Amino acid sequence: MMNVENIVAFVKPGNEPSEHFLNEILGQSQKYVDKIVIWTDQINAKIIEIQQKTSAKIMKYDEILYQELTEELNCQKVLPLVLVLKKQEKSLVVDYITTGYSVGSAEMALKYL
Repeated sequence: MMNVENIVAFVKPGNEPSEHFLNEILGQSQKYVDKIVIWTDQINAKIIEIQQKTSAKIMKYDEILYQELTEELNCQKVLPLVLVLKKQEKSLVVDYITTGYSVGSAEMALKYL
């Protein structure tokens, strides 16, 4: 079950720029405990390590789900796709969204929690 506020990240392990984002999470894993849900197309050692260090929820996605999501959000189809979701009344609201990677993007998502 998701917290009231979560970082939700769609990543492709082993590929840049997703690897930069995942490395940023690992580098400061204590900040992300119980705060991140990772959607991935494959589970590798890095994803397992993140899950162990942060208690992240790990979900698998396919290309159809990802395509539908990016269309619904009207955003670029570039991984990683990072969302901050917050519960407002009875619905979840996207409070922050970014695609691709820039230095500090994982840290920036934390600021929106």
